[in-house]
Amino acid sequence: GVAVGILVPPFQVFDEQRHYLRSAGLASGQLNCNQGRLLIDQKKIDLIKYADLGRIAFRYEEKYDFQKNASYVEPGGNEKTLVKVNLCSTFWIGHLPGAVGILLGAAFFHNQMIGFFLGRFVNLLVCTWITFWVLGRIKFGRQFLVVLALLPNTLFLNASFSYDGVVLVSVFGLMAMVIASREKHLNFDQRTLGLVIL
Repeated sequence: GVAVGILVPPFQVFDEQRHYLRSAGLASGQLNCNQGRLLIDQKKIDLIKYADLGRIAFRYEEKYDFQKNASYVEPGGNEKTLVKVNLCSTFWIGHLPGAVGILLGAAFFHNQMIGFFLGRFVNLLVCTWITFWVLGRIKFGRQFLVVLALLPNTLFLNASFSYDGVVLVSVFGLMAMVIASREKHLNFDQRTLGLVIL
């Protein structure tokens, strides 16, 4: 997961820039949007432009220069811009890990790029913690859950700047609660487990 978080270039995950803006608003104390808009630091908008949004998806024959991440220089100024954000209707708690990463980057490094990667890593840490918590709560189907947690797509979502990883591992938690509550009353087999998951 850490390798995915480092090796996938910034904002090359689908919709990552939208999730980043939602977390950035949350980091500045905006739990909800105002008429579909958030007041965002211009530095964060400039970071999205700097990262060359959609470059990998639409120019896949080119290689990404990772030196670009290390060469990022924090711009000056404290301007803010009102930005339309498509994720305003989403519950803010899914974007909280990303917001924590942004705040850590601002507090300790004064660097938007570091804040972005810290957001990814905090998201990964939260998703990993939830997964381990779920594994500790169930006895039946544990191996199956480990396989789900280690699927490339699961790791990819957990290590990206998105609430999708949090939603996915929360589904694991729901599965664990259902299984734990029924384990006492039902003799579970693989077929029953499959039906519960469906």
